[in-house]
Amino acid sequence: MTPKEEFLALLAEIKTRRIEAFDRHGQQALFEERLALHYFAKYPRRKKPPSCSKFEKEMPEAYAAIADKLIDEIQGLQASYLDLKKGSAEKLNTLADSIEVEASSERLKFEEVWETTYSSQGSPRLYAKHKAQEISDHLEFCGVRSEVNTVEKAGRTASFVVYARCAAEDFEVLRHKTPLPLKEQIRRCWKSGANPRVYLPFLPYGYEEANGLDFYGGYLG
Repeated sequence: MTPKEEFLALLAEIKTRRIEAFDRHGQQALFEERLALHYFAKYPRRKKPPSCSKFEKEMPEAYAAIADKLIDEIQGLQASYLDLKKGSAEKLNTLADSIEVEASSERLKFEEVWETTYSSQGSPRLYAKHKAQEISDHLEFCGVRSEVNTVEKAGRTASFVVYARCAAEDFEVLRHKTPLPLKEQIRRCWKSGANPRVYLPFLPYGYEEANGLDFYGGYLG
């Protein structure tokens, strides 16, 4: 199995486990199916099971037992999924870094950043634009040509669309590749006029000075 095949297989497993763990409609259907099986086992001549509320009223103990058992199963699935996701993060990143993404002449939409996402900021357009540029910078850092286009919307809002020149199947690989060094990300953020703590609220104050950066996208001294 090649690194890319291993990466895609692991990603597919994580996705499958997530669906199993958080599929509310499927879980509700399974619950109703188990209620019906219990009901028909007790009343084999009846043709239609009662509603969930009626079942709970008529057979509260059975209802509670079936519900508790399913809840335990769901919690087990969710714990298993979270363990897999957490345990696979480093492996996905390592595999992604070992995969060479092939360039393509076709331009595909990689991501779209909306101005409204940063509506709580004084300059939402600036922050949306920088975020899109940050994504584009990451793609370029990974060796993929990219560009950012502005899409004007009604009401004077806008979105910024990031395009990548590679196959769509490589998008997740790119998202897991090692990004630009944090110091460079912070420097570029200040250079664009955006406060990096909008994107990284836990960035410690004093980081810039400790790393020789000013607040204009340059270097101290």
